[in-house]
Amino acid sequence: MALNIKWNDDRIPATISAVLLIVRADLARGAAGDAIERAVRAWRDDPQAIKTLYPRRDREAVREPGPLAGTRGAATYQKLNDAADRFLDKLKKSRRRFNSLEELDNFLVFNLRPVLEPGNRPMPGGKKGRAE
Repeated sequence: MALNIKWNDDRIPATISAVLLIVRADLARGAAGDAIERAVRAWRDDPQAIKTLYPRRDREAVREPGPLAGTRGAATYQKLNDAADRFLDKLKKSRRRFNSLEELDNFLVFNLRPVLEPGNRPMPGGKKGRAE
């Protein structure tokens, strides 16, 4: 039986919060390339370890710049938070459903990756490259 993950499922904001916290730590270490994909993979591979590492995973804790305070990475992280908020609004307005966690993860990566990798934005027609 296939999963049916609705737009209002608690797993969606939980995934976004965990991914943002992992990406924040990656940005603090200076590792921004493929950070979204690595964070999603880490969350799916061992969610208990992530829950232990980040006991506070609410939106308030996620919005804090943490180790990025006062650095250039703080602005990037703020943009990523804003993009995550737009992503959640987009899901709610469209009443989007996912058939699997993998589909949710791919959609999340597709929507958040351009914030960290502006040269890898999707172009009309499904082509990759720099959209002009």
